[in-house]
Amino acid sequence: MPKRFHLERPDLVKAIAEAFTQYDKVSDQQRLLAMRLAGNGQHTTGQIAGHVGISHRQFFNWPKDLKAHELERGWWQAGPDLGDG
Repeated sequence: MPKRFHLERPDLVKAIAEAFTQYDKVSDQQRLLAMRLAGNGQHTTGQIAGHVGISHRQFFNWPKDLKAHELERGWWQAGPDLGDG
């Protein structure tokens, strides 16, 4: 049975949920939704990646970026320095 992925940052889960409602751009919501799903620890990485429509490999860049940028304004926005390349 695949192991479930957990973000292990309960302090960021609420902030992610709040940020999700503030952005209309699909790519921003995609990143935020992936981290929101990772925050509850109920899904595998494959399930999360499949749900938001990204590759398994791409998914692993996003938690790393989140932990490095700690909800700085725009950490979830697409860009080469945030693992989109």
